[in-house]
Amino acid sequence: MNWNKIKEQYPKAFKKFQDWCIRSKDAFNIEFSTDNDDLRDGFMFEWTVEKRGKFARQKTSLFMQEDIRTLYDFFDEQGIIIEIGLDSEFTDENGEVTIPECFYYQLYHNVRDATEDLSPAGYNAGYKTRTEAETAAFEKAFEILETKLGELK
Repeated sequence: MNWNKIKEQYPKAFKKFQDWCIRSKDAFNIEFSTDNDDLRDGFMFEWTVEKRGKFARQKTSLFMQEDIRTLYDFFDEQGIIIEIGLDSEFTDENGEVTIPECFYYQLYHNVRDATEDLSPAGYNAGYKTRTEAETAAFEKAFEILETKLGELK
C-alpha cells in the first residue's frame, strides 16, 4: 500500500487514522514520514505537545509487518469490518473455474446491532498472497471511510 497515495487521495480518512494513532487532542506540528510505500515497511507520526508550559516532541512508529493488527482495529472502530479468506476455487471474468487457491477480501459496514445482518460494501478475490489481499482491502477501506467522512459535512 502506498501510504503517500493514501494520504493524498483520502485526506479525511488519513487524518482520522492519524488522530486515532496519536490519540492526543493537544498534539500539533504533526509530521508523517515513511521510508517506503510498501504496507509492510510502516511509517512514523511525530508531533509536539505542551505539558505544564513545556513543549515535548513525541513520536510513534508503526511497523506493519509486526503491527498489521493496528489497521484492523482502526477500521473496526470506524464500522468497516475487513475479512480476509482463502478461496479453494476461483471463477474468472469468463466464468471459468480454476482450482488454484487464492485469497479474497470482503468488507462490511458494521451496523453495530446484532439483530441486523452486516451489509456488504465490497468484495474482491484472486490475490496470490494474504498480503496482497490485505493491501487491497485496506486501500478500499480508506476509500470507503473517505466517502463516509465526506457525507458527514
